[in-house]
Amino acid sequence: MSTPGTQPKKQHNTDIIGGVIMLATAAFFQLQMDPDFTDLGAYFPQRLIICIAFLGVGLLIKGFVRPKYMDSIMTKVNSYVLFTSVVGLAWVFLLQWTGFIPTSLVAMFAIMWRLEPKASRTPARLAKLAALVVVEVVVVYFVFVKLLYVTMPDGRLWG
Repeated sequence: MSTPGTQPKKQHNTDIIGGVIMLATAAFFQLQMDPDFTDLGAYFPQRLIICIAFLGVGLLIKGFVRPKYMDSIMTKVNSYVLFTSVVGLAWVFLLQWTGFIPTSLVAMFAIMWRLEPKASRTPARLAKLAALVVVEVVVVYFVFVKLLYVTMPDGRLWG
């Protein structure tokens, strides 16, 4: 019951909203599939699209069978989410210019340092985070470039 002069909050079925978003995402990726992909090149994306669509349908079914309602689908965006989003966008736009390795090193370190509690931001912790970031970027680079033969941007700045 609402007090006079105020309106009750609108309830949203988050499962149906999430299911529609997942199906739209699967459709978007399916439209991006190039018919010139080799069978091996299309194998993983096709399986991923099927999984996303399957999970989206599952959420839609759950939304009708056992709906979950929330006051708002918009949650409070805190500074961590905002910072990570800005760094992620910067990473996407700088990737072609500076290359995968330097852009990823800076972006991942910035996010990890920002998420670190201020009380534990010490030089020793800085060194551990930097080492962890280097290992993660090298592993991702090795797996994609050396094992899967996926080309990564080298960066126009260097060549």
